[in-house]
Parts: sequence; structure tokens; C-alpha cells
Amino acid sequence: MPFEVIRCYIAIVACSVITLLLAAMMIFKNFLPKIKNILIKKEKIFVKLILLFGLVGYVITVFGYFGVIKYVRDFDLFLMWSRILIDDGLKGFMSEYPAGGLYLLALLQHILRLFKVADNYIITTVFMKLPSIIATLATSYFAYRWSKQKFSDYTPLLIMMIIAFNPAFLINASIWGQIDMILILIVVLTFYLLKKERIVLSIIFYTLGCLFKAQMIFFAPIFGMFIVIPFFNKGTRKKSLQSLTVGVVISIILFTLATLPFKNAITDIWIIDFFKHISSEHPVNTASALNLFGLHGGSFKLDTNQFLFLNYRIWGYIFIGLSCGFCAYLSVKNYKHRQVFLLSAFCMAAIYTLGVSMHERYILPVIALLAVSYIYQKDKESIILIVLYTTTATVNQCMIIFDLFGGQTRFFRLFSGINVAIFIFFVFYIIKKIVLRYPKENQETLETNKISS
Repeated sequence: MPFEVIRCYIAIVACSVITLLLAAMMIFKNFLPKIKNILIKKEKIFVKLILLFGLVGYVITVFGYFGVIKYVRDFDLFLMWSRILIDDGLKGFMSEYPAGGLYLLALLQHILRLFKVADNYIITTVFMKLPSIIATLATSYFAYRWSKQKFSDYTPLLIMMIIAFNPAFLINASIWGQIDMILILIVVLTFYLLKKERIVLSIIFYTLGCLFKAQMIFFAPIFGMFIVIPFFNKGTRKKSLQSLTVGVVISIILFTLATLPFKNAITDIWIIDFFKHISSEHPVNTASALNLFGLHGGSFKLDTNQFLFLNYRIWGYIFIGLSCGFCAYLSVKNYKHRQVFLLSAFCMAAIYTLGVSMHERYILPVIALLAVSYIYQKDKESIILIVLYTTTATVNQCMIIFDLFGGQTRFFRLFSGINVAIFIFFVFYIIKKIVLRYPKENQETLETNKISS
């Protein structure tokens, strides 16, 4: 194994060990009591140290990745896009990134050229990966601030660290150079605003998420139901209508203005062209995602191949439809308690596990959402799921970046089976937590809403 790869594995293993220790401290309250006391006494100092060491560690890992013979060269592709956007303009440009992600690439390239360092590959690489690194640390800090409202012990620091030093996030931001961590930050903020019933702002942030990554649409069943349900209650209908109207109008204006420079003609419907483009990019059962279709046929099999008596594509659409319907049902059941982080994590996990043409990175928001969900649920199952999904997400990304296991299908199918088993555990947890916990109370709430309507 090349030394450059070993350097990366050292960072990944270090973060993995930290994550396991943090999980153990959250599950077993008396685990490492001396460390617990130190964290409580020096909390403010540790917050600064986490952010500082997080930033330094992520940047060092970026340098550690130089020289690796990459299995895929996605970052170089993003770099090429940024140059094309500056040199040739935005008009007619189409990629797997929506408009928001492309604006970010263009802005970063513009700044690099402004300081005349765009031709320096090392500086360019570090600088263009910084937004994802900062987004990771920002997500961890927001989680810390919110958990301070619920915990008086050392738990907020543990939640902050389990996000900041998560090996799956380290790989995505520092090694791979993707922008999924920016999407995760937007997702977390969107659902926090939704939980606090700040509807207009949550709609705007949801739109921003859609402008950055297309998979923001996968959260629509949860987001949409929590936005719409108040409209069917007579007591909240007027306020809900006002918030919906303002939020939707602002979002339409924002989305239209953001996508307008990319249109070839003013009459073009950009979003239709965009989804046609991305749907034609990977017409496969799974684009390296460890899910149900990866378990059955491995990765990158044509989605028109037979799976039982239908093909992969049709089964994927059926499963996505069923997942969305079930998640909408859970939102109605849980509306009063507003466990939006847990529900959105489950929704993404369901679509990832059962959907067709999924990418390996689509599971990453689930980890962050479960970490924030722990603030409000305070249960061991969330921590167990974080550890399990972190493990499979880390392995999955290493399969792609470092060609772990030499691309052997049996290992891909093995870990796909593990991920499916994890999701089954998640299903039982959700049923216990949402469906069985408040059945009488939820029924009374629904009946009250019907009467008031």
C-alpha cells in the first residue's frame, strides 16, 4: 500500500477511534469519568480547541491526500467546472450540481484568480475544500449550541465532537472534496427552523438546499407534511397560509433568479432540463451505494436489468414512493412532538436503502441528523445508529477513493447486506418511537383537527 494512502488511513482510523470513544461515553455515562470531569470544568476551552483542532486536522488531511492515485478524480472535475464557469460563462452550463453549487465553484475560482494563485494546485485544492470543512465544523457548533439548551453535563461537547471528528465527514470534505457537508449544514438548519415553527425561513433554507444539491428533494415528505398540516387546522390556518404564501413567493423568486443565468433562453424551464440531465448520468441500480440493489446485483448494473418480475428502475420508484408515503404518515402521527430530525434521518435512510441510482454519499446527512436528534430523544438507539452508519459510510467511501477490497463484488454485497440490516433495525426503532409511543394521543390530535376544520 502506498505511503500516501497510509497517511489517509491514519487520519481515518484516528477519527474512527474518537467516534467510538465518544459513543461509548454517551451510552455509558460512567465511561472514562476523569475525562468527563475535565470536559465539564473546561467546557469553553474545549469548544475552541475542537474548532481549532478540527480545522487544522481537516487541512492536514487535505495535504495528506496529495500524491494518492485516485480511483475517481471528482475533485479535478469540480476544478475544471469552476474554470469553465469563469472562462465561458454560466449560460447553458449543465452538470450534476444545481445552480447554487456552481455559483460556489465559480466564486472560489474567481477569488483564486484574484490573488493570482489559481495555477497553484496545492493552494487551489486546500482553498476549494475549505467551504466543506467549515460547514462540517459549523454543523458541529450549531449542534453544541442547541444541545446546551437540553443538557447541563458534558453531552453537548460529545455531540459536537461526534460530528466534527466523524471519519465519514473527514473523508467527504478533506479527501474527496465533495460539497455534501454544505448540504448537511443547510439540512440541519432547515429542520431546526422547522422545529421552531419559523416557517418562512425554513422554506427559504429548503430552497437553498435544493440549489446546492438535488438530493434535498428526498427530505420533501417530512418537510412538506410539517409545512402543510397546520393549514388543515382551523386555529392555525390563517397564520399557516400567510407563512406559506410569503415563503413560497420568496423561494420562487430566489430559485428563478439563481437559475436564470444558466438558461439558453428565457423560456427554458431549467429544472426540467436539470433533472433530465442527472437522470441520464447514472441509469444504474446503484451508483456505489450500499443498499438493497447493491445487495442483489452489485454496483453500476443497468437499471433496466431484471429484478424479480420488474426491472431495477421500476422497483426503485415503487420503493421510493412507499418510503415517501410511510414518512408522510409518520409526520402526521408525530406532528405534535415535532421530532423532525429523527424523521428526516429515517426518510433519507429509507430512500437511500430502497431507492434506485443512489450514490454512496447520500447516507451522510443521516449521521448528522441522528446526532442532532439525540439532543431531543436522548436514547441509545440514535447513538448506535450513528456508529453503524458511520462505519458503513466510511468503508463505502474508502471503496471508491482507495479501491478498498480491490473492487470485489462480494465485499460490496456484504456491506450492502449490513446496511440493509441496519435499516431494518432503524425501521423497528421508528415504529417503537413514533407509531407505538403516542397512538392514543395522536389519534385524539387528528380527531381534534378534523373537528376544528
